[in-house]
Amino acid sequence: MKNEDITPYIRFLKSIQKPDLEGVWLDGQDCAENQLALEENPYPENSTEYHYWSEGWWAGFYEEEKLFVSTEEKTVTSLNNVTELKASNEPFFDGKEGVMEWLESFSVILGTFMTGMVCYELVDIAI
Repeated sequence: MKNEDITPYIRFLKSIQKPDLEGVWLDGQDCAENQLALEENPYPENSTEYHYWSEGWWAGFYEEEKLFVSTEEKTVTSLNNVTELKASNEPFFDGKEGVMEWLESFSVILGTFMTGMVCYELVDIAI
């Protein structure tokens, strides 16, 4: 067997032997959304995985938002971000003009902040 053939199998075994707690929670939520009973929890009672699965199940039962993002969703999100960056074709700093524009924006924000702090101190002194 080649090393490339073994790697997915090892990952699969690792996920079975020591499951990812985020994945366990998401699995519990999915099971509740698909009307699987709470008693169908596949993990040993009083284990960490058991509690994560149960919490996920209750979240799915009450139709709460997901606490975690599955790895498939993470992959899609990161691919979308890369696609958006490639589509923009605009450099972050466009030479000297880009740096100067950034400094100008930063100085306006800093000036606004400092003005607010001075006004706060004047009001504090007056009271």
